[in-house]
Amino acid sequence: MNRKIMALVVSLAIVLTSGLSGSVIAAENTGNNNDLQKMYASLPALENIKKLDVNLPNETLLSENRDDMLPKLLTDQNKKILASYGVNTKSDVVSVKELRDNKNNRILSEVQYADLVSVRFDVNNNIISISDFNTVSDTATTTVSLQDMINTVEKNSNLNGYKLVSSESFDDDYWQLNWEKDIGSDILNPYDSLKVVLNSKNNSVAVYNRFNMTPNTAKAVITKEEALTAAQPVINQFSKVTNKTVSLSTVRPNYFWNDGGPYQTEDYVKLAYVINVNNGEYLIYIDAVTGENLGGDASKKDGKAFAWTGFAYASESASLARTGMSGLGYNALSSWVGSGSSMGTSIQSYWGSSSAYGFYVDCHGTSTTIGDNSTWSLSTSNVSGNWNFVFLDACSTGASTAWASAFSIYGYSGRAFLGWYQDVDVVPAYQFCTYFWPEVVNGNHSNNVKDAALWAASQVSGSTPIRFYGDSTYNGRV
Repeated sequence: MNRKIMALVVSLAIVLTSGLSGSVIAAENTGNNNDLQKMYASLPALENIKKLDVNLPNETLLSENRDDMLPKLLTDQNKKILASYGVNTKSDVVSVKELRDNKNNRILSEVQYADLVSVRFDVNNNIISISDFNTVSDTATTTVSLQDMINTVEKNSNLNGYKLVSSESFDDDYWQLNWEKDIGSDILNPYDSLKVVLNSKNNSVAVYNRFNMTPNTAKAVITKEEALTAAQPVINQFSKVTNKTVSLSTVRPNYFWNDGGPYQTEDYVKLAYVINVNNGEYLIYIDAVTGENLGGDASKKDGKAFAWTGFAYASESASLARTGMSGLGYNALSSWVGSGSSMGTSIQSYWGSSSAYGFYVDCHGTSTTIGDNSTWSLSTSNVSGNWNFVFLDACSTGASTAWASAFSIYGYSGRAFLGWYQDVDVVPAYQFCTYFWPEVVNGNHSNNVKDAALWAASQVSGSTPIRFYGDSTYNGRV
């Protein structure tokens, strides 16, 4: 897994040719830097692109003690919908707030109940979010079938035109569902979607989260070939290219490949060609209408050696983890952020420094190794000591119990392990961290590490394949 602050030149090899109204002609990359500089000089300035603000909270409180809003929020129809999901609306209401969701650019109203259940509504008073982890128990009896609950959710949520893209078990306690909007031509929009987590014992709703961003258009103007040419200056920076594909999709611009990043993910969605290089190792977004380079991503999968000396969001992720572990009661030592063989040496030294502590790492990974695929590599056999909390923010480290067992977490009480069970991209993994660490410390929607991880994964659109091993009741504190 890698988080790269790529020192790459902003790339848009598309020239608008006068006399060809409405058409875009892709200029070939000849490798002549002077020619490229002339093209870059003609591009619009980046003054409207926002630098990533790591201090920007996920949400901003606008007002509280808003009991006056209850009649509009908890209508008979909404109560009926909540009841069909297994939510106890007769519980005491402890707070009513109005919030701004900074990550998805929307105003929300939240009703919080005494039993940690919360329900959120959009500006039209429609239910868009539910958090309710109170219904899981070994003695719970099935009250509705899985298919019946799927039908109920689709009816209540007006999911005509949406496709159920995943329906899978998280573990023995939870079942995950995800719908995405079909905008035509077999293009699915994950930013207009619904994520639902069901209690497997009785199929009541534990988490419900609606996303509603629509793209600027559903019809491309430029061709795949033109998009590929526009991406070529970025592709030329990669040390090895074995394959690449081009497909239409929807994206939130993040200007990942522009010089000076990382940049704030924009709060709107565009139709774009996604150039997939080396089976997901790199992604480049090219605007399907204008040919502009909108950004992209770099996958966190184990692969070839990279020459990059930095990792996008590395410092930010380490800061979140340090703050989180401090909030959980650890003596949070200064974070180590860097590269080279000394990283592996420092990790192994820390692994042998005590018998019970917390550990977080952001790097490449497999089910049995972590490293940088170049100068250092550590395996499960290198682990020593006993651990309370470990989060390996690296691909496939949660694919099996190997790492959790190596850290003496699997099968023990009062311990927790998190890892990704398959490849995961940089941006959604970082967004997961921005939700998970505050949640596991503050417990606004959950009571333990497992539920906090599941809740955080459900707040991020796209793939967030987190996996938990350990004591499901453990809250992460020492």
